[in-house]
This record gives sequence, structure tokens and C-alpha cells, in this order.
Amino acid sequence: MGTAVLRVHDQKPMQWAFLALIVSSVVLIVLSVRSNRKLRAFLESNRELRVGDEAYSFEAEAVGGIPVDLKGRWSLLIFFNTRCPSCRKALRMVRQVHSVLSSHGIQVIGVCKGALETVSSFIEGQGVTFPVVADTTGLIFSRYRVRAVPGFILIDDRTKIAYCYKYDVPVRQMLASLPSRLRRNARKDRP
Repeated sequence: MGTAVLRVHDQKPMQWAFLALIVSSVVLIVLSVRSNRKLRAFLESNRELRVGDEAYSFEAEAVGGIPVDLKGRWSLLIFFNTRCPSCRKALRMVRQVHSVLSSHGIQVIGVCKGALETVSSFIEGQGVTFPVVADTTGLIFSRYRVRAVPGFILIDDRTKIAYCYKYDVPVRQMLASLPSRLRRNARKDRP
């Protein structure tokens, strides 16, 4: 008889344990769904830019007080930093073709992560003739999701991403493709 009483008492805790298991499973599912939304939002905010994405439009003052604005103009942004040997090479190449890009209606804007004084002395030493914005807070790098330098982003006159160039694309190849890309995009814009 003592055994029967024990079994009755044993079944109550098992029912409570089963109920607790069901409730905890439901809670885990709900938390998982919420986490997935947050995870998806995080992943979306950190994905690389794609052609056609809205570009982060900014107005800034470049080194030397030159006003910089992306609106209504084709723009090639070159992202670099002062300690990168590949960036120095890329800057030399862009400096060499700056007039060609300008003749095709493309303004070149450098974006360098660092303090204003450091960026200013660096671009002076490199002989850079196009405007360079010192991204002291890293906001522009962040908005364009630039994780490696040098990086190039071509923005059309409607402030849309026209092309993203990875740091591992040969700079000569990227620069050679610019005028043809601009002509192709200009043809698409015609009514």
C-alpha cells in the first residue's frame, strides 16, 4: 500500500515536470523567433552594399575647407587610411586619372579614417588633388560598410550605388572600367 501512495505522489511531480518542459519549450521558441528577427536585422545592416542600394548621402567639409556633396553628381568615393601601402598605390593611380574622371563628369572624393591633422599631412605628402574628407568618427566608413581598404564605390547622380569595387580588384582594372560603366548607365537614363 505504501508503494501505491508513492506512485500517486511520483506522478504529480512528473506531470509538473512535463508541464514545465512544455512551457519552457514555448518560451524558447518565442525567444528564438525574436532573436531571429534581431539577427536578421543585424545581418541586413551588416551586409555588403549592392548595386542599386541607396547611398549614404553626406555633406562634409574636406581637408582645406572644400565643401563636398554627393547630390546630383556622379561620385567615386575612395576609402583609404594613412598606413596602408596598397592605399598609397591606389591614390597615385586615381591621382593620375583624376582629370579623365572629371571629364566624364565623375567627382572623386577621398574618405580617410583618422584625425584631421594626420589626414591633412598625409594627402599633402601624397600630392592628392581631389577633396578628401577626414572621417574622424568612422561614420562614413560604417555607413558604406567598408571593412578593408582601399575601397571604391561609384555613386550615380540619383545617389544610388552604381558599382562597388572590392579592395582586391586591381586598381587599373577598376579605373579602366569606369568610363564604359558611366556611358552604359547614361544610356539607361535616357527616355
